[in-house]
Amino acid sequence: NTPLLELPSLSAATGCRVLAKAEFLNPGGSAKDRVAAAIVAEAEAAGALREGGTVVEATAGSTGISLALVCAAKGYRCHLVAADDVSPQKRELITALGATLELVRPAAIADAAHPVNVARARAAALGDGSIFADQFENLANTRAHEAGTAAEIWAQTRGTVDAFVMGAGTGGTLAGVSRTLKRRKADPRSRIRTPVSQLAPERTRMRPYSAVFSRAHCLRTPSYSRGARIHGTLPP
Repeated sequence: NTPLLELPSLSAATGCRVLAKAEFLNPGGSAKDRVAAAIVAEAEAAGALREGGTVVEATAGSTGISLALVCAAKGYRCHLVAADDVSPQKRELITALGATLELVRPAAIADAAHPVNVARARAAALGDGSIFADQFENLANTRAHEAGTAAEIWAQTRGTVDAFVMGAGTGGTLAGVSRTLKRRKADPRSRIRTPVSQLAPERTRMRPYSAVFSRAHCLRTPSYSRGARIHGTLPP
């Protein structure tokens, strides 16, 4: 139930009412709190995560912070694997929340040394009762936003939402919110804004696996609307 905040300058510039979902007010400071809570809850319900278990994940920071927070609250251990270019502030917050942080060199997703592959291997070595959170392919990510974020937006706008615009990492928020809004109203538009560098990861240090969003979330979301490439202005 994070609030919607009206943005007067953008509203005036576009001629429509522009609202921002204040996800920074979640305990961990981002929308990833919803994902972390859903992944842990679903793993518990399935019997995959048990008392004394460890949650393992590859993360650039925000999901790791949220998982560390949820695990600390529920009494699980949390082991996170990240590329060594993650910010010092995120490193400090993750460890302050009680998680262990393993830093590795950036690598291609096909390389066993990529953070995702390292995290998957660490979870497998821990055995039953521990899990690899797998935020990119775990559909608990999408379901968290279907049941939470989207339902809140619908209620807060009294069903008058016409468009949903966001940046994306895994694509879970985009897929979950878009799917729910389109089930309830035929014509909401969904748009994703992404830096041009993310469309050409080979020209940057970005890791292609996390450059735009996971195919798992898009391919399982038939109601997803592909957005146009936008440079500075919103489409009509």
